[in-house]
Amino acid sequence: MEKTTNYDIGLIAQAIYSVNRHVKTATDKRELYDLKSKALTKLIKIGHAQKIWLEYSTQSRNAKQNTVVLVKVGIKTKSKPHYFHMLPEKEDFISLKHKQIVGVQEPLRNPKSSLSLKTAKEILVKFIDVAPVKAKIQRPIKKALNKEIFVSSFLDGNSRSRHR
Repeated sequence: MEKTTNYDIGLIAQAIYSVNRHVKTATDKRELYDLKSKALTKLIKIGHAQKIWLEYSTQSRNAKQNTVVLVKVGIKTKSKPHYFHMLPEKEDFISLKHKQIVGVQEPLRNPKSSLSLKTAKEILVKFIDVAPVKAKIQRPIKKALNKEIFVSSFLDGNSRSRHR
């Protein structure tokens, strides 16, 4: 067990919810998914979240992974718990059972949150105690023009012959 300090678990759950909501339209999904995963792992370690069961992913056509773990956050708080999915570890296939689908069940819904993505990221970075990693932006490399090749001023629209 990790050393426990006074964390506002409800606020951390809201921050994970906000990051999870924004990741669907983000350009850099990896950073947000890593932040979510590290926060959920830490919450499990300190005892404020628990893995419930394995589920078959409903969006497996877009992903290589077709099984996910349902995690319940806020098991020690009086507020309504939040539910999130994360990728399973090898041990999860042994220790957790797949959810049995028996008829139509009420879907698990998270409470609404209006936290901005910037605030949510700040909360989670502070909680997991890791400096945020800035992704390097790949910029296209421009090739140097070969000066020996004749360039027509007629075709490229430049009027080089007028300036001579």
